[in-house]
Amino acid sequence: MIFFIPKRDISAADIAQIRKLCGSSISDIKQASQLRKALVEIEPFTTNWDAEKFYLAKLYRLLVGQAPVPFEILEGDSIEDAEFLSSEVYYSRLATFREIELEQQRLTDLEMGYIRSDEEFRPHDQDWL
Repeated sequence: MIFFIPKRDISAADIAQIRKLCGSSISDIKQASQLRKALVEIEPFTTNWDAEKFYLAKLYRLLVGQAPVPFEILEGDSIEDAEFLSSEVYYSRLATFREIELEQQRLTDLEMGYIRSDEEFRPHDQDWL
């Protein structure tokens, strides 16, 4: 599970940026900041994966951008055991998700008879990462 958590002691500008990213209320953002609670939780490859993968990529681009961000990305089975992901480790996780996605597409194409070998495979979608 990937968790989006606001940093502690966030400013009004930070709250505004977080609201744009997740749509949470001001009070929810303040409370999540104080209690270190997740505002967004994403389980890779679940029902909303087609939208969530673009959201995760957007968060990565913000993490490596010029400006400091008012949030952190954590990963774990639960928020209690989640670990902070640096931008490098986070990118590695996203790259692994993309590899799994492409592998599934390739296997489906082989099973359905659309291709006869791995060399014939072409991704079904544009690279979101």
